[in-house]
Amino acid sequence: MTLPEVHIVIPTHTTRHLAATLAAIGASENPPRSVVVSVDGDDAGFGAVLAGQRFAPLTTTALVTRPHQGEARLNQVRNNGLRALRDLRPVEPDDFVLVMDGDMALGPRSIGQHVSAAADGCDVVLASRVNLSEDDTKLLSTALCSGDRAEAAAMMDRFWSAGENDLKVRQRRLERQRQMRAWPIVGGMLVKPHKPKLLGGHHSVRRWCMEALNGYDERFVGYGYDDDDLARRLHFRGAGTAVRVDTIQAFHLWHPTRAPQRATDAPGYRVFTETWKPRAALGIDSPSAQPEPEIQIIQKGAATGV
Repeated sequence: MTLPEVHIVIPTHTTRHLAATLAAIGASENPPRSVVVSVDGDDAGFGAVLAGQRFAPLTTTALVTRPHQGEARLNQVRNNGLRALRDLRPVEPDDFVLVMDGDMALGPRSIGQHVSAAADGCDVVLASRVNLSEDDTKLLSTALCSGDRAEAAAMMDRFWSAGENDLKVRQRRLERQRQMRAWPIVGGMLVKPHKPKLLGGHHSVRRWCMEALNGYDERFVGYGYDDDDLARRLHFRGAGTAVRVDTIQAFHLWHPTRAPQRATDAPGYRVFTETWKPRAALGIDSPSAQPEPEIQIIQKGAATGV
């Protein structure tokens, strides 16, 4: 079996942890073919951070920007990254697009583990993360940004072990939901439409599957439920799902949360509970209004034709 290539899309609105996020990707044992940083804004500082990173020679890196629109449009920014991938280079239908927030750090084997899930014939990989404290975030970020790969990897292993029990519990729960959903006739009635849950800040989807859904629903503005919406549409389509919560290392780098005290107070809750369709009305091929995004090539991957 020919394994798919991986293209990473990183939506962000801040450079706070972006250097550490990119440094972790640069230290990967399985480099991606593309890294696209898609920004909810147009500050020049993002280009400086991306240009300061070292990636494998075959990796294409690009920055997508457009002026901030006065409200958080995460799904639009994600789709801007997907549209840039399509414009920059050929992405095969079976290739994986790994979408991760700009406050995440992947372990050195994590990208390869996303790829290996393809051996099971899956279309979607559901992964998770360990939430780091402010102090641990500083330690890991320092190791990553200084280029001390051995220290960063050892630190990740320690942090991962500390959260392993919780991850295994979550793995069992999501795997049970995945299995129940596969039951003929009754499966869809036993599990909520958006379960097993997809973590918006760390997941991968085959390109053809994302295109079939028209990407992320850009009606979601502000915090919450955008990832539940994508999961609901993927499950409705019958996308083959692999749960890798307790095996693919990822770490959430600390920052103050924007989450409301009650999930139902999130702006996205109203949109999530409205009538929905399997294919997003406002998505990759039909974006909501915005200034034309600017795409800047930072590194041209060898033999890519970009």
